[in-house]
Amino acid sequence: GESTRADGFRMAEGLLSQKELPDAIICANNYIALGCVDAVNKKGLRIPKDIGIMAFDNFPFSQMIEPPLTVVDINVRDMGTQAAKFLTDMIRRPNTQIQTYITTSNIIARASTR
Repeated sequence: GESTRADGFRMAEGLLSQKELPDAIICANNYIALGCVDAVNKKGLRIPKDIGIMAFDNFPFSQMIEPPLTVVDINVRDMGTQAAKFLTDMIRRPNTQIQTYITTSNIIARASTR
C-alpha cells in the first residue's frame, strides 16, 4: 500500500520528529525515497551529512535528484523471468513444490549516503 512520494514524505516526517535521528532511511523504492528527500529538505537537514537516504530500485530519476540516490539495483528482468517460469511450472504440475530463487543485486553508491 504505501509506496508513493507522499507516503515517503509522511513516513519520513514521523522519523524526523523523533528525539534522536536515524543515521539513514532505507526506502522500499525510489518514489518513497523522493518523499523522504522532500521531508529532510523541509526540516533543513543535509543529505548525507545529517542523514543518509538509500532505496531499492534504480529508476533513471534516482541519478537526477539532488543528491543522487544510493540504490540497491535489483535485476528485475531476471526476477520476472524466474517468476513466470515458476508460475508455468506450477500450472503444468500443480503438485510442484514452491521454490526459492535468489537473484543478484548491486549497491550503487551515490551522494545520498556516506
